[in-house]
Amino acid sequence: MEAPRGFYQPIHWLARLRVSEATMPRPLAWGYRAALCDEDAGSANATLPVHLLSDVPGYTFDALNGRRRSELRTSRRRATIVQLVGPGLLREQGFEVKRSAVQRTGYGRAGSRELYLAHLDHYFGSPSQLVLAGIVDGRLGGYLTGTRVHDTAYVDNTIISTDALRSRIGTAMVFEFVQACRRGGVREVVRGLHSPENPSLVSYKEDLGFRVTRVPARVTINRCVAPVVRRRRPHAYYRLTGASAIPLS
Repeated sequence: MEAPRGFYQPIHWLARLRVSEATMPRPLAWGYRAALCDEDAGSANATLPVHLLSDVPGYTFDALNGRRRSELRTSRRRATIVQLVGPGLLREQGFEVKRSAVQRTGYGRAGSRELYLAHLDHYFGSPSQLVLAGIVDGRLGGYLTGTRVHDTAYVDNTIISTDALRSRIGTAMVFEFVQACRRGGVREVVRGLHSPENPSLVSYKEDLGFRVTRVPARVTINRCVAPVVRRRRPHAYYRLTGASAIPLS
């Protein structure tokens, strides 16, 4: 996939390719990245810094720390977590939830209602995808989307309205997603890239068992582009390469 524009990486981040497979996909690309298999880890020139849960079979209520267990109990009293098998509820109430989340966090864009509705079917197009919803006081409080690829699963998006934060459905939806992964024989779960500039988010993910893990990778970035990205967007450069987020002097 091309993300950001002109930079390529496998859709399955942790595909762990052989070094012979980790090559530039297009001659005009300014960069690419691919995680490497254990046999070729010695050929890595970078890392992929992800939040990774590697003990899925052991992920039970008792595996959480006291604070997160308390949040899970709160959610079970105040909300219900359900699996959505179609886009109906999101068509009715999902846009307002996303708009509230974007306004609160500043992350992403809400866009128009029409554009939001046009993309909903994407969440339900494959049996490898799972959508969970948190129902608070009879209404949609938030939802989580995830994808499974072989024995790896990804938490793709967690979107929660501001009004639903006290219900702690964020913790509950992630917990229930991992429980679904346990039942399905998933070996590892990824919850996004490491964001050291947001320590509270990092702490929250780690509290839930998603430790910062640096997976050996092969990365190539155009020599003219690399210093510009590192200087102007150091945290983005870190997420691309695993290298220091400190700008070049």
